[in-house]
Amino acid sequence: MAEVLLPLFPLEVVLLPEAPLPLHVFEDRYKRMIGECLEAQSRGSDREEFGVVLAREGEMQKVGCSARILEVTRRYDDGRLDILTAGIRRFEVLYTTDEKPYLEGGVVFFDDAEESEAPTDKETQRVRDMLREFVRRTPQALEVPIDLPGPGDYYLLPNRRSASGGPCLQTAASVSAQRGRPAAAGRSSHRAPHQKV
Repeated sequence: MAEVLLPLFPLEVVLLPEAPLPLHVFEDRYKRMIGECLEAQSRGSDREEFGVVLAREGEMQKVGCSARILEVTRRYDDGRLDILTAGIRRFEVLYTTDEKPYLEGGVVFFDDAEESEAPTDKETQRVRDMLREFVRRTPQALEVPIDLPGPGDYYLLPNRRSASGGPCLQTAASVSAQRGRPAAAGRSSHRAPHQKV
């Protein structure tokens, strides 16, 4: 796809295609940028979009999303604007230029990968069967930690079954208690012979 010079609006927000984004525009440089986009929109020009790019701590990301102004919801006497925008298409920033009061970037638009469909019942059953086979083949002494957010490590215990007959998950604290050892505070520092999942 061809490179396009796009006005950029670095913000502490991530915009996605089709997502709404209300903005309060108060800086002179962005009032000018939005004014030019509105003028292009009234003329039917292709320069009606601007790019929203995540910027934090003085660093701007290289991927953003173009936005189109859907509505000017309020105009203030001092020139500030409240606008409603929507994400249009994603882009990669190749370079930036500051020839205008606001930042512009040479961008290349790209399409996201096709959305994958939800797994079918057959595919879901295949994954369940694979997990059961993994658990069946795992040696009895093996404990496999599963890293989940939380206060302790979680272990898949292949030699134990839950009430539903599936694999049993236990926290590091309960495994240590069963072994007669105190668990470390927070995430467990104890590691039994195992494989990471």
